[in-house]
Order: sequence, then C-alpha cells, then structure tokens
Amino acid sequence: MQTCSSNKEETCSEISNIAADAKDSLLPSKSKHLYEETYNAYRKWRSNKKIDTICEDTILAYFSSELSRYKSSSLWSKYSMLRSTINLRERIDISKFPSVIPYLKRKAGKLENVNLLELVRRYMEIRPTKTPHNRFFINYTKEKCTIQPVGIHKIGGVPATVAKYLGLENASSYTGHCFRRSSASLLANAGATMERIKRHGGWRSTTVAEGYIEECENTKIKVANLILGEEQIYKFAWNRE
Repeated sequence: MQTCSSNKEETCSEISNIAADAKDSLLPSKSKHLYEETYNAYRKWRSNKKIDTICEDTILAYFSSELSRYKSSSLWSKYSMLRSTINLRERIDISKFPSVIPYLKRKAGKLENVNLLELVRRYMEIRPTKTPHNRFFINYTKEKCTIQPVGIHKIGGVPATVAKYLGLENASSYTGHCFRRSSASLLANAGATMERIKRHGGWRSTTVAEGYIEECENTKIKVANLILGEEQIYKFAWNRE
C-alpha cells in the first residue's frame, strides 16, 4: 500500500512531466530538432569550459568564439534558438543582456529597413505596361522583366527558397502550403474566430482549417503558465504540511 508521501511524490513527478511537455510544445514543431541541437551544442561548450552559470559574458564569449564562422543571418538564427531554449530550460532571458544585441548588430554590419511600398513602385516602373494577360507578377530575368507571368508553381516554390537560404534541413519540403499555414496561424494568434479563418483560407470544414493552424503561441504560453502555476502552488502546500 502506498503512503501519502509517495502519492504526493508521484503527483509532483506527473505534474513536472506535464509541465516539461508543455514547455517542449512552445518550440516550433517542424524545426524543434534544430533548437535542441543548438542548445545542446551550447551546453557542451559550457561543460568543456567548466562554466556552471549563464551570464552576459558567457553568451558573448560563446558567440565570439564558437559562432564567429557563421554568416549574419545564421548568427541571428542561432541567437533566436538559444534565446528560446535557454528561457524554457533555465528560465533566463538572454535578450535582457544589454551587450548581446549590439554585438550581433555590429557583426551584421549596417542594417537598413526595407521600404516595401517603394520596392513595389520600382517594380511597377520597370514592368511592361502592355502584356497579353492581366497578371501583376511577371518574370524578372537578367535585370529586366519579361512578359511571362509568374505561375502558381513558382510562387509555391518561394518557401523552399527561403528555407534553403536560412539553412533549414529538408528545405524542399517547405511548399506553398506554408503560406496558408503561416497566415492561418497569424490570424489565430491575433484572436480571429474560426469562421474568419475558414473564410480567409477558403475552407468549409473546421477540421481542415485546424490542420493548417499551428497551435496558437499565446495559448501554449497560457497552458504552460497554468501548469507551472499549479506545480508551484502544490509544492507550497506540500511544504507547509
């Protein structure tokens, strides 16, 4: 027969496991392994250097020594993955270290905001005014526009091109459906109703629409906080007995 104490230990262990699963769900499911690999590489470096704590100097030393070979875009990607995993695993927000962001910006060189409206206007200026179709996007080759329209397959290939540029594994698996998934997820995060999401994607079935939505990040965070809150409350009550 189990004692009251052992029952409490099992309950605490169960809650801890649920909380751990909730934390893991906060990482993007498709690239979760990249987050884990980046975090484990950082932990291995700390272990080799016999560093027990995470501080601003530790992060700067890691970036300047171990990640110096990476291009600017990859460096920011590594930082983003480390920020998320360290925050989840060790409850430390490295984005609050005042020198980290300026260091990354300096490594990246001068950053300029892209004026998308001006970019579209420039495209309209070089685009032929007369075409045998009414498509807005046409092919751009050898610094000039042709009259051939950009088709659905070329637009659908953009996510794979972006994934390849970011160095993601299996870049070719990122298809045009990424656009639908991303836009549906953004709508869900913004608080849109399921009916609005279905109209946006042209879906009649709620089940199909839900299949295109990555679980809302805000919902994941709330669930994790609720679980962790219950765990802390339970431990407090147990310690008082």
